[in-house]
Amino acid sequence: MTDAQKSELVILRKKNRGIISNKPCFEGFAPIKNSQTNLFWPCIMYQVEIQVDKSELDIFERTILKFADCNITKAKDVADLMNMEVETIAFIQNRLVIKGYLKDKLCSITDKGHAYLDEYINGNHTEAQVICLFKDINSGEFIDLVEVYPAKNTLTIYSEKNGTLEGSFNLPGNGRKKGFVVISTNYEKAIASEPEAYLLLRAIRKYNKAVEKELKISLSKISNSVKVKSKEVVFVHTVGFATANGEIHSTDAAGIGISDIFTDFIRNANDNEHPWIRSIFEKGNAKINNEEKEADNKYEKPRFSYPAVSNPIFNAVKTFNEIKSVKVENHIAREDMKRSGEIIYYNIFTALEYALKMYYADFKSREKEDVTIQLADQEARQINKTKIKEVGIAEDNIFLFYILAQNLSINLPHNYLTLLKVYPGKIKSMRDDNQPELIPLLCLCLANAIDDPEVPLSFLAKNYPDFMIDFFKLKELRDKTSMAHGPGLTFSDVSASKCKEIIEKILFYVEYLNEKLKADNKLLTDYFKDDIHNSKYQYSSYIQKIYEKKLELYKDYGYVTINKLPANLIKQMINSLITFGDRKYVAGSACSVLQQFFEYSITAMLKYMMPPSKEQRNCNFVAEKCRNVYFELKNNKLPDSIGTVSYKKIGKAVCGGGCDSLGAGIVSFLILVPEEQLMDISQQYPRFILDLDFLLKSRGHSDVREYSEREVSIYKKIVTNIIKILIKYID
Repeated sequence: MTDAQKSELVILRKKNRGIISNKPCFEGFAPIKNSQTNLFWPCIMYQVEIQVDKSELDIFERTILKFADCNITKAKDVADLMNMEVETIAFIQNRLVIKGYLKDKLCSITDKGHAYLDEYINGNHTEAQVICLFKDINSGEFIDLVEVYPAKNTLTIYSEKNGTLEGSFNLPGNGRKKGFVVISTNYEKAIASEPEAYLLLRAIRKYNKAVEKELKISLSKISNSVKVKSKEVVFVHTVGFATANGEIHSTDAAGIGISDIFTDFIRNANDNEHPWIRSIFEKGNAKINNEEKEADNKYEKPRFSYPAVSNPIFNAVKTFNEIKSVKVENHIAREDMKRSGEIIYYNIFTALEYALKMYYADFKSREKEDVTIQLADQEARQINKTKIKEVGIAEDNIFLFYILAQNLSINLPHNYLTLLKVYPGKIKSMRDDNQPELIPLLCLCLANAIDDPEVPLSFLAKNYPDFMIDFFKLKELRDKTSMAHGPGLTFSDVSASKCKEIIEKILFYVEYLNEKLKADNKLLTDYFKDDIHNSKYQYSSYIQKIYEKKLELYKDYGYVTINKLPANLIKQMINSLITFGDRKYVAGSACSVLQQFFEYSITAMLKYMMPPSKEQRNCNFVAEKCRNVYFELKNNKLPDSIGTVSYKKIGKAVCGGGCDSLGAGIVSFLILVPEEQLMDISQQYPRFILDLDFLLKSRGHSDVREYSEREVSIYKKIVTNIIKILIKYID
């Protein structure tokens, strides 16, 4: 212990010091149990009087509430009086219903609404509140802890032992908590300094970003008055720990996550001055022991004759064998199972599409297809008026082909009939040997099978009339995967029995349609017949992946930034990084995580602003804004991938109804962000639009190839840059 530290210790022991202790939060981390070490950090506790806002409603909400108090509740009547759109008024009324100021449906005012108006009219907009803020003595920074009524215990500090200083405090009951006292040489300087008012306000706002809504401090919007009433030295309790991959962290004092300030201190401090650090680092050197290998190297992956079909099936079966006997015991294992299920369904669906492409190449007849499809479309349109509920309204530039399935006696429920329609351009794309897609390929294959009982599809329809139901069930599951930009699978979607059933059915169908796949399927069967080939599920390995990727997020974005994000966004980011590491599904994963970020940023912005007018909900308005703020654009135009998003999707997304596509999220974000802020984004990241266009164009319908390391680094850089922009708009 240095002389300066000994001097500080004398000061600290002059009186009993209080200690603030909250239950530590390790969410997202798996501490090595023996490495968990109680740490007591000296802080200055400032008792501060601030003005808090009693009014939680904005001017539009207050106005509509006043109309409701006058029994004017119909959205149209209020819209006429306020010269606003009806849907905007309905949007605000719904928000007031959720907050409890209006009654549901009728939108009449509640007792809470009356009470609010009475107080507001009387001028009671703010009130004084005393809170406690804490400044870490070592770093001189305010920590993420605000207490209204701090519950202090008394810390007992023991004598120095082997260069370390220990202390303890009583727990409820007869327990005691022992740990190390962290001391510094900054005590006298820290206690003598007086913080500026703006630093105190900044500390409160930083705390508000880190905690749940009900714990936020409602700072007044009309008064920045801050008065320090008293200050004293106290200690705060945290837990230092090591994770299985050797990283060292400290929890925060508030019990909401990890502390940047205390973690940085532990990682950068001199262990000669703070010997207790050594024990955490030594215990943190343990690594997860992955002794089990996927398979002996002498068993190579089979060399298939038709890899476009058989490689995705191999990947699906391999993944299934890894998880088929797993007992899921916690949420991390559940997430891993869902991710494995997504890989299975995505690969099996890809194999099905390529198998149909193979089949079509063997039995195509363009003249027959054109005539058959046109006749089916004409017949469908004639009966469309009587079956409008089943088939929906069809545009003129689209082919309806459910008649083809009916003519082959294929069983198909009414809810699947709307899927049997296709644009002529998709038909041309399949004939030009482009990337296969299920619906247009089905149309062509069904057309060729009409009046030809000898082709395999006719036999399949005759003997297994439910086969298209299985195709569409698989499509529904594939469309839900994050690789296909869906919301993600549920745990029930990925049960071992369900995965097994789907794999077996699709394997049977693709071989029935393409007899030449029998040799490849035999290679698959031979490879997986012995358990030595079945990769054993390594749960510990997946845990390590999660922690490594979360640390990567902390490195890229910062602890505080990541810890304030919603849990499902963090999960999406981790899954995306795991995908980048695997070098598969990279483009799809990048688009999926960005779609979620755009949706969250739009939702956050709509809390503080009204949805735009109908005239602004279009790509032309966005193009003009982008030109005004000097984003880099080709030929001074929005790229087609962004500039052709449908009005309907934009209208839904920009009003907070969710983003049906990444394009809708991008356009809606650009509509909502004020032009001066877009100018800042443009100066910081001029390629924002062009890079988004690159992602939109590069996502493949069946993205199963392996990406190069250089490609992955490009995608990761783009995703990271865009997320850093969007994070600023998320509460």
